[in-house]
Amino acid sequence: MPDFSSLCQAALALHENQRFLEAEQAYRSALQVNDQDDPLWHGLSRVYEAMGRPTDAAKAMAKAVSLQPRHAPYHNRMGRLLGAIQDPDQALRAYRNAIALDASFFEPYLPLAELLMAQGETDEAEAVLRQASALQPQNPTVYHHLGQVLGQQGQLDEAIAALENAHTLRSNDAEILEDLGQAYQQRAAVNQMRADLCLGFAAYRRSDHPVSVTHFQRFLETPGAGIAADVLEQAYRALINSLQALGRQEETIAVYRAAVQHLPQAARLHYNRVLFLRDSGLNEAAATAGQEAVQALPDSLAAQLADKLLLPILYRQPEEIPRTRQRFLQGLETLGQISLDTAQERQSALEAIERHANFYLGYQGYNDRGLQAAYGKLVHRVLSANFPDWMQPRPVPPATGKLRIGYLSDCMRRQTVGKLSIGWLRHCDRQRFEVYCYSINSAQDEITAEFQRHSDSFRQLPNNLAAIAQQVLADQLHVLVFLDIGMHPKVNAIAGLRLAPVQAVTWGHPITSGLPNIDYFLSCELMEPENAEEHYCEQLVLLPNIGFSYEKPSIPALNKTRADFGLRDDAVVYLSCQSLFKYLPQYDWIFAAIAQQVPQAQFAFLEHSAAAVNQLFQARLQRAFGAVGLRSEDFCVMVPRLGHVSYLSLNQRSDIFLDTLDWSGGNTTLEAIACGLPVVTRPGAFMRGRHAYGILRMLGVTDTIAASEAEYVQVAVRLGQEPTLRQQVRERIIATHDRLYGDRACVQALETFFEQAVGRTRPGGVS
Repeated sequence: MPDFSSLCQAALALHENQRFLEAEQAYRSALQVNDQDDPLWHGLSRVYEAMGRPTDAAKAMAKAVSLQPRHAPYHNRMGRLLGAIQDPDQALRAYRNAIALDASFFEPYLPLAELLMAQGETDEAEAVLRQASALQPQNPTVYHHLGQVLGQQGQLDEAIAALENAHTLRSNDAEILEDLGQAYQQRAAVNQMRADLCLGFAAYRRSDHPVSVTHFQRFLETPGAGIAADVLEQAYRALINSLQALGRQEETIAVYRAAVQHLPQAARLHYNRVLFLRDSGLNEAAATAGQEAVQALPDSLAAQLADKLLLPILYRQPEEIPRTRQRFLQGLETLGQISLDTAQERQSALEAIERHANFYLGYQGYNDRGLQAAYGKLVHRVLSANFPDWMQPRPVPPATGKLRIGYLSDCMRRQTVGKLSIGWLRHCDRQRFEVYCYSINSAQDEITAEFQRHSDSFRQLPNNLAAIAQQVLADQLHVLVFLDIGMHPKVNAIAGLRLAPVQAVTWGHPITSGLPNIDYFLSCELMEPENAEEHYCEQLVLLPNIGFSYEKPSIPALNKTRADFGLRDDAVVYLSCQSLFKYLPQYDWIFAAIAQQVPQAQFAFLEHSAAAVNQLFQARLQRAFGAVGLRSEDFCVMVPRLGHVSYLSLNQRSDIFLDTLDWSGGNTTLEAIACGLPVVTRPGAFMRGRHAYGILRMLGVTDTIAASEAEYVQVAVRLGQEPTLRQQVRERIIATHDRLYGDRACVQALETFFEQAVGRTRPGGVS
C-alpha cells in the first residue's frame, strides 16, 4: 500500500491535471490514512468547487478551518464558499475572522465590502474599504466600491473624488465611468458636461452606440473650459466610431469636419478623416481633406502620408492609375526628408507608420518593387530613430534542440490569410520545430483555436508595438514569418524591426514588403513567372505546388435558392466574387463581351461596404455594356455581403467562376473548386495575378486557362453556351480534388528551408 506522502502527491498531481473525479478519490484515500491533515481537506474543497459542488466544498473547507482556526486564508476561502451557497451572514463572519486574524491580508476586504453593501451596511463597508485603500492604494476596484458607498450615503463630493481615482487607475472601465457620470448628474447642472463625457465613454465601451452618441453630442455642444485637448480628441474619436457603427455616414463626415476645426493639431484625427472619406468612396473629398491636413500640420508625417500617399479604392478610368502612381512616387521623394531630430518628431513619425499601409498599391497592376522599397526605406529610418537596438542583426540561438519558428499575423482567424497558412502548422514536424504564434488581433474563432492547438506557444498580444517586439525577442526565435505584411499597418511596422536572425514574409498579401529587415519572400513554383526575382526586394523562395497546404473545405448542404441572391433560375450564372478594388477599369469590357454572346448570362458580384464604391463600379459597368448596346442592369447583380455558409451556397448555385485579371482569387478559387465550379482565368505578369492559374495547374485542369483577354472571353462564352462541356469540366475538377487539397510537399520544403536558412545565417543577415 502506498505511504501517506505518496498518496498526497498523487492527489495533488491529479488535481493539477484537472482530473477531478480521480483527484477526489485520491484525496479521500489519503484522508483515510490521516483525517487531521488540513491541506488535504483544503485540496478536497478546491476539487469540489471545480466540480460545481459548492456545498460539499464548504463542508470540506469547514473541516480545514477547524483543524487550523488561526489561518486567515482558510477563513477567507470559507467566506467565498458560504457566499456561493447563499449564506451571507456566515460569509460575513468568515471574512471578518480572516481580517481579525491578519489585518494585512488583503483578499477578504473587497468581498466583505461587497456583502456589506448588498445588505445596506454602508458605514461598515466604508470603513472596510478605507482599510483596503491603505493596504492597496493603487487598486481601482477599492476606489470604485468606495465611490459607490459614499454615493449611497449622499456624500457626492467624496464619491466623485473616489470614482475619479478609480477612473485614473482604470480608465477603460465602463462601470466606473457609468457610476462617475451618474454621480456628476446628481450634482448641480454645472457638472452636466462632465457627466455626459463619462456616460458617453461608458456607453461607448459597452457598445451602446445610440446612448454614446447622445451623451457625446451633448458634451461637445456644451460650452466649457478646462477640458484637455487629448480628452476632447478621445471624445471626438469615440463619437465618430459610434456614428460609423450606426451607419450614419453624413453625420460622421460632419463630426470629422468639426473635430479638425476644433483640434487642428490632432494629426490622428486628420489622418483618420482622410481614410474614412477614401473608404467611403469619396475620393475628391479625401484628397481635399489630405491637403487640409498638410496645411494644418506641415511637419507631420501622418498628415503627409494622408495627403501624398493617398490611394483610391476604385478607379473610373485606366488613365487615372499612372497619374496616381506618379503622384505617389513624388510624395515618397518628399517624405524621405521628414525631420526626426527631436523626441517628439520621432514619436509622431512612429505613430504615423503604425497607422499606414500601402494596401491598395498592388491593385494597380504594376511592378511595385521600386515604390515599396522607397517606402520601406522610410519605415526603416523611422524605426531606427526610435528603436536602434531592435534594428541590429540577431545572433542565431544555439543549435541545440528544436528550431523555434514564429508566425506573426493580424489574421489568425476565419480570413483568407488564416485559412491559407494554418496548414503549415497543421502538418508541422513537431519533433524538429517549436511553433510560436503571435496574433495581434483580439478576435477569436475556430481558425484561431486551431492556430492555438498547433502551437507550442500562442499569444494574443496587445496593440502595442514595443510590447509585441519585447515578447518576440524574449522567445529567441530562429525564424520569424510574417503572414500578412502590406495588409495591416501594425504588422508592417513590426516587420520593419529585426526580431529574429531570419525573417520572412509570405503571400498573404502578394507583393514585396520593401522592408530591409525582411530576408525572404516565401512564394510557390506554380504561380511565379520566369522573371519573378525582378518583383521582390527579398530573396525569393519557391515552395512546391501552390506553397500552402489547404484543406478541402467542408461544403454545407444547399439551403439557398438562386432567388435568395437575386438570380434567375434560367440564367447562366457567372460568379465574379472578388473585392471590388480588384477590378481594373480596362477589363470591364470583358463582361459585356460575354453577355453579347450569352444572352441569358447573369454576372454575380459582391457589394462593397461603401455605397459610393458600389455606385462607381456600377457606373463603369453601365458604360461598358452601353458601348455595345446593352444594359448592365439586365445582366449584372450586386449581391450583398454574405456569411460564409451563404457564400458557399452562392458558389453552388453558380455555373462558372470568372477570375479577376491582374489580381487573381486565391482562397475564393480554392473554395470555388471545392464546389466544382469551372474557373476561367488569364495569368497576369505578377504572382498576384496568377493564383487561379497555379491552382488549376496543380489540379491538372488547364483548358480553362486563357492566354489573353480575348481568349478569356472565348472560354467563358463556350462554357456558358455548352452545358455538357460545363458538366465535363466540373466532373474532372471533382475527380482531381485530391491533387490539390492537403498537400504535404510544400510543408516539407518549408521546413527544409527553415533549417537551411538558419544554417546559412551570419552576422548582418542571411547569405
